[in-house]
Amino acid sequence: MNLTHSSTSISPALSDLLNDCSIDRVMAINCEWEIIAWNATSELLTGLNRQDVLGKQLTEVFPSITNDLEMRAAIESAFGGYKTYLPSAAGRFNRHNIENHFIPLKDGRRVVAVMNIMHDVAHRIKAETQLQNLNSALAEKYSQLEKLSEELTSFTSITTDNIREPLQYIYTSLELIMKSEGRVLGDSSKANLRRMQVSLNRINRLIEDITELFRINSAIQTNVPVDLNIILEKVKQAFQRKISERNVTITCTELPEVKGIAEMLQLLFQNLIDNSIKFRHEERSPVIEITSSVVILNKDIAGHDVKGNKHFCVSFKDNGIGIPAEHLQKIFTMFVQLNDKKKYPGSGLGLTFSRKIMDTHKGFITVSSNVDLGTTFNCYFPIQ
Repeated sequence: MNLTHSSTSISPALSDLLNDCSIDRVMAINCEWEIIAWNATSELLTGLNRQDVLGKQLTEVFPSITNDLEMRAAIESAFGGYKTYLPSAAGRFNRHNIENHFIPLKDGRRVVAVMNIMHDVAHRIKAETQLQNLNSALAEKYSQLEKLSEELTSFTSITTDNIREPLQYIYTSLELIMKSEGRVLGDSSKANLRRMQVSLNRINRLIEDITELFRINSAIQTNVPVDLNIILEKVKQAFQRKISERNVTITCTELPEVKGIAEMLQLLFQNLIDNSIKFRHEERSPVIEITSSVVILNKDIAGHDVKGNKHFCVSFKDNGIGIPAEHLQKIFTMFVQLNDKKKYPGSGLGLTFSRKIMDTHKGFITVSSNVDLGTTFNCYFPIQ
């Protein structure tokens, strides 16, 4: 702002009008630190009229500035030709919830005055304080959640161990009875004992699955980059005997790297591949095709808007017995077994695990199927 008067200069009346339109407090002092400008907002917020402060020393009107070394240094710097800024400072005069800007006013190259703009940031500081309090509360809740998770995990482990032990004792006792008393037992009695052992095994598998489901639900782990190609190789190694015995063919394209929890993703692959092997067609060898693609979705499976979001889609397609259309909505429900339990043993939790794992990874899983032709599971991972 040039204070030299010319035909193009802003008139004093217009200058006062512009200053009075500002929502910020605006004042100016000359080289003798005398107040030479004082806008309407300054009048409103301080209660001091313009005519009462103009011409007076700044430190006379505001004696507290004398002891504010930072503000004095900022004003001196502005008189030296530099624009300066002072952040708000709680409890400090003219700085509590107020940012101060000091702007040199020149006549040519010479600084003849300094303008002080005081901007009220109380609303921003309030929002920042609320955000800090919210973050602190979230951190405390997260800590409580971690502690609760550890306690529940410990409780589940102790409880399941206490259940498994008597189950194993009963199973072993039945086996001893079969061996020691087998000669005197009738075929019906032996069959009953075997059915009891089968039931005990089913209960044991159910306990293991419930424990695993609880662990997934209570997992608090950090996502890291996971190569799904490595995950698939580990699963194939674990299922090597089963794959060989059932003459299973698994084909795969290059799979992506996703952010996730490797142990859970391995369980996801195990469940889906084991599902394809279990429900294979009796008239042909199982073939499982695993492919990957990048898709742009508008909505997720729940109908939530994800427009423009890119996802990796990892598909598991088999040539098994398929699933009737009326059952497709039920297969992810806990404990639901749609096929003959004797022919297809299991706890009914495998696909529930798969859905939970995809939820944990902020993705989702879908299924499509044709009876006698096969089933395809699509796992959608958000690209981060």
